Amino acid sequence: MRRIGVMTYCHCQNYGAELQAYALQETLRRIGWQSEIIQFERTPITRQQKCYKVARAIFTRIRRRPFHGWGDVMKIMLQPVMRRLNHPSREALVGNKLRSSRFEEFWATYENHTEKIDAVNLSDLNYDVLIAGSDQIWNWLQTGDMSPYFLMFGSEECRKLSYAASLSESYIPRKYRDIYVSGLKNLDFVSVRESLTQAELQKLTSKPVEVVLDPTLLLTPSDWSEVWSDAIQIEEPYIFSYSLNESTMYAKKVATLASTFGMKVVDIRSSPWGTGRPEFINVFDAGPREFLYLLAHSKFVVTNSFHGTIFALNFHIPFLSLLNPVSGTNSRILSIVQELGVQDRAVFDDDPCAIRNALLNEIDFDRVEKRRAVLDERSRRFLNAALPSLERREV
Repeated sequence: MRRIGVMTYCHCQNYGAELQAYALQETLRRIGWQSEIIQFERTPITRQQKCYKVARAIFTRIRRRPFHGWGDVMKIMLQPVMRRLNHPSREALVGNKLRSSRFEEFWATYENHTEKIDAVNLSDLNYDVLIAGSDQIWNWLQTGDMSPYFLMFGSEECRKLSYAASLSESYIPRKYRDIYVSGLKNLDFVSVRESLTQAELQKLTSKPVEVVLDPTLLLTPSDWSEVWSDAIQIEEPYIFSYSLNESTMYAKKVATLASTFGMKVVDIRSSPWGTGRPEFINVFDAGPREFLYLLAHSKFVVTNSFHGTIFALNFHIPFLSLLNPVSGTNSRILSIVQELGVQDRAVFDDDPCAIRNALLNEIDFDRVEKRRAVLDERSRRFLNAALPSLERREV
């Protein structure tokens, strides 16, 4: 069996990161390739990158809401202080500890990976193929040293490609462009996850840049049912909520939806602080497998997460992608809902009119599946062309 080394974000207690890594490995396994996630010490982002992200968030919120924006900003800035004054409950702390252990179990059981390796020793690794992706590995605001994610190591005989790599940001600053130019030149085949990323990168290379599906959409609901765990069950009908940021705006809108639907909200928490709202059932202890089960068995999904949106689409759950307008990475969600013809389900959290309009019509999941099938075929065709030929089944 031929060997592939995968460079991606994972082992970071993020549901999407772990599940996309598993999905790509499982897809490769089914066509006869053994793959390992290369576990190396990532370079942290700089103070300048962190400050830019905060400043952009502040100015974007104020620009969108001139009269209320400063209040929104003050609430965000005071959150760390308020959390220090309100200690999390014992239940939340115990739940977070169990959550961490479930993530570690998933990493050990479902993701094949190397031992830890220093970035300087990456060239010592020996693979037939190297794959960069998926997820935001090429986001200049999220990644420190990007050279490992452009596979700037390995032998000359090694085939190098990206699969569903993501930039997510709407542009590449001039000072970073040389990194992308040299990185793209180093790859034999290039595929990305979003059309916006494709447009930006195609300016920097003469190689074709293809748009493919996130790996999680290459597996069916039946495939995922073999992975999920029913260790956490909610007996009553519920709305599933998963937010990558814990803004008061998001929580307020989700509470309104709970009242509209007459259901509780099962809120997947990544921190030991709950919402404090009576409509919410705070779940602190879900690992990746429990996340899948709870989402798949919900009646409605509200999220500002790319993979929250993806799994709602995959499991055919009615959903609303409630986007934070200050985020620079909304293109991830906007791209996939556009591709699958459900762009009205992605709305900004400060636009109540768009939220009401999004709930007026049911999602035509038959149409979604027809569009997904076209993208699925394109994605598998890319993998078949990019991977060296060997005696194997087609993807």
